[in-house]
Amino acid sequence: AYILNWNGNFIDRIIQTRWSWGLRTLAKNSFSRQMILGQKLSLSNFQCYIDYSYEYCDIDRMWIVTREAGKWLPSGVTFFEKVEHHSWVAKADWQFAGQWNAYLQGMYETASVRKNVGELKDYRKHYSYLAGLDYYPDKSQDLRVSISYLGQAYNYSDKCGFQNYNKNRIELGVMYRIKCF
Repeated sequence: AYILNWNGNFIDRIIQTRWSWGLRTLAKNSFSRQMILGQKLSLSNFQCYIDYSYEYCDIDRMWIVTREAGKWLPSGVTFFEKVEHHSWVAKADWQFAGQWNAYLQGMYETASVRKNVGELKDYRKHYSYLAGLDYYPDKSQDLRVSISYLGQAYNYSDKCGFQNYNKNRIELGVMYRIKCF
């Protein structure tokens, strides 16, 4: 694997960037190429970031397309080739009061088989959205109580014949990190 990273800090770390490009071997004469561009804004009580990721794989490394669309594989073939993924992730955190944090997050992802010009070309779009609230009862500890709503939508092209579907849930959680060092 070969990975080039560039981390940037501007205006006293208010603006931060993390960009990378990578090439890795998956099998003989099969590679994965990935580019990630991340930007973050950090203010005293507000932080937000947006990340873009692109990956092109000679074989379906993440197994997303193969798992969903395996019925289109020729006999004797176990995975798709020339698979492409794009994703955008954006998140904002706002500490609006001493022990409270509100957050919003959105994700958009696509999947495509570049080699296939029929049913699986640009066949899948996935949307995720998250909104939540954290309460920190003791600021000297890394303890939080949170409630959040998570929604997901899977939209497929008409050509592939898959059924669109949505998932939604509300989560209530408690998290405590034990400091070991």
